[in-house]
Amino acid sequence: MGDPGTKAPLSLEELQAAANLRTGRKHVLSLVVQNRPGVLVRIAGLFARRGYNIETLAVGPTDNHERSRVTITIDGANHSIDQVTKQLHKLVNVIKIRDLEPTETVARELALFKVGVENGSGRAEVLQICNIFRGKVVDVTKRSL
Repeated sequence: MGDPGTKAPLSLEELQAAANLRTGRKHVLSLVVQNRPGVLVRIAGLFARRGYNIETLAVGPTDNHERSRVTITIDGANHSIDQVTKQLHKLVNVIKIRDLEPTETVARELALFKVGVENGSGRAEVLQICNIFRGKVVDVTKRSL
């Protein structure tokens, strides 16, 4: 017997059931919502109540200032995604939902770094490394890039 308070090892069946929860298929949901306070909290709460982990979340304005676009990436089984989209449609502030196909999406990451430099040679080295990774310098000061 193990120590009190420690969990017993998982059985093979439990491991297989856990593996089935993650399909490897990322779902990118694009929502158009009313631009109102609390809408994002209600959307995130719906995913949390159903045990989904939101992997990425981006919110931005649309050309109509009364609406926002919410883009959410999650991992899940298709039938569960269908259930979540049905629940999202029931939220008053959700106007439109699309489950984007992987062939229709382009995923990019963005990182912003501030690098301190002491002299001209350090600045040149930072710029050289930046060019290797196709980075862009967006701000220059006497002591940083």
